[in-house]
Amino acid sequence: MGNTEYLVSRRMKRPHFMILNHAFATFILVSSLLAFISTNEVNGQSGTELTVGYFTNRPLSYKVDEELRGLSIDLLRKIGASEGWQITFREGTRDQCHQWLLNGDVDLVAGMEERSDLKPQVRFSNETVASNWGVIYTSKGWEIDSILELEGKWIGVVKDDIHYSGASGLKQLMDSFKVETFLVTFDNYNEVIEAIEDGNVDAGVLNHLLGQAVEDDRDISRTGIMFNPVEVKFAYPSNDTEAEGSARIIDRNIREMKNDRTSDYYTLLDEYIGGDTGPDVRVEFPRWLIQLFFLVLGIALFLLAATLFFRYRVQARTRELEEANRQLDLDIRKRKEVEERLKDERNRSVFYLDLLIHDMGNINQGLLNSTQIYHMVKKDREKADNVHETISQLVGRSVGLVKNVHKFAQATTAPFRPEPIDLIPIVKKALASVVLSFPEVDISYEIKAPDEKVIVPAEPLIEEVFYNIFHNAVKYHEKASPMIEVNVMVDRFIKKAVIEIADRGRGIPDNMKTTLFTRAHKANEAMHLGIGLSLVKVLLDRYKGTIEVHDRVAGDHRMGTNFIVTLPLIDAPLERGGPSLH
Repeated sequence: MGNTEYLVSRRMKRPHFMILNHAFATFILVSSLLAFISTNEVNGQSGTELTVGYFTNRPLSYKVDEELRGLSIDLLRKIGASEGWQITFREGTRDQCHQWLLNGDVDLVAGMEERSDLKPQVRFSNETVASNWGVIYTSKGWEIDSILELEGKWIGVVKDDIHYSGASGLKQLMDSFKVETFLVTFDNYNEVIEAIEDGNVDAGVLNHLLGQAVEDDRDISRTGIMFNPVEVKFAYPSNDTEAEGSARIIDRNIREMKNDRTSDYYTLLDEYIGGDTGPDVRVEFPRWLIQLFFLVLGIALFLLAATLFFRYRVQARTRELEEANRQLDLDIRKRKEVEERLKDERNRSVFYLDLLIHDMGNINQGLLNSTQIYHMVKKDREKADNVHETISQLVGRSVGLVKNVHKFAQATTAPFRPEPIDLIPIVKKALASVVLSFPEVDISYEIKAPDEKVIVPAEPLIEEVFYNIFHNAVKYHEKASPMIEVNVMVDRFIKKAVIEIADRGRGIPDNMKTTLFTRAHKANEAMHLGIGLSLVKVLLDRYKGTIEVHDRVAGDHRMGTNFIVTLPLIDAPLERGGPSLH
């Protein structure tokens, strides 16, 4: 009976062994297939060359003594080393990185906040490198609890920061709450921190990751005002399949690192941000310790409530004093604005006095001398005609000076009422006027311009900008046949019109370029430019434009000058496609 039972038992168990054997074989087959696929995926990316863009966004990506560092940078380096990638980093601004993605100039951009306005042309990795948000910081010892307490305060921000000008940034937040502040823009976060420490601003906007990394070492204090949460990821062009494959591999590596508390991901977090990176450890607390904790917590809550109550009473009693101080601060600032306006008016008066004494004095002296010479040579027809021509030129200079003074006064005192101006006809008209002003000179010129209209917010007086530049190009040209090259371009991405004006004149030395657009430019009488270029600078400031001066041939100013003028564009329907920068 024992054997029978044994045999029956074996027959009953045999099917189970067969099922287990089949399951084990299936498991081995599937595991091998997955390993083969995984190996192929890794080998397929081995040796990949990636161009990665980045911008200064501490602590995610930044340079220290020309060494590129940052959480996103080092994380990508470690993944690239394990995958056998060759990575080339390319530095730019935030806007340049956006444009590189749109143009396909880079494969990835490291440390970029996920933004919906860049989709669908730009895609982002699935795994988040870090979460970030904007935080208001003040100097230590000064507390701010509410966004409403920023009323009338001076706030430092980074000019192209997403936490300042983004869709949910501080500027939009201030507008939503109708809080009026004085926003001071800086080039980077370090300048914001220094301004807070020096007391040049009342508060400043930092990103959470940077603030957490530096707040213990700097004389700044975190407030409870937080806004604009964003996810920091890797971005890549949506139409780049190879970049998409690299992003999937990055996601896989980050996902595996996040599941291992001893991985490089947590080590880098601790290095750049701070925090516990060790493995999870469970601690059993005694019951009496838990009871003591809740007792202490209850006492702390009671003390907190009492503190808040007394603090409210103190705030209520000091509110009038704060309002008086705020009004006094506004009065001081208004007084400073009045002083600045008085200073401008005084400088303008000195400017006009200089014109009267110097320019008009020179012209009148020239007229007086020419008149005396005319009486001496009037019997010699040829010499008399030459003197008469000189007198006509001096009178013309006098008339032109009066006109420029009038235009200068308009540009510095009259209110600016912008209207849409088509720039290309203005440029052509100014050049034609200069050609007519020099009938005896053989002027060559070339104009390159797009077929579309280039609309800028200005006023008809803008013609004086280009007239004065063209006029000087001919006036100070030492050759018999001056050459002027004009190239009008549009940059739709940054909404700017760019006008390059090159000549082949005597050029401008480097030591004169910095003072070229001010009245103080009087190196010698032969190079004295009157108020023409001063008027150019005043008008461009009025129209929110810029002007730069360069050598036409780099390093040799004697080969001519290249003026670069930029003006803001107004969005308008295009007539037809034409050349542009983008």
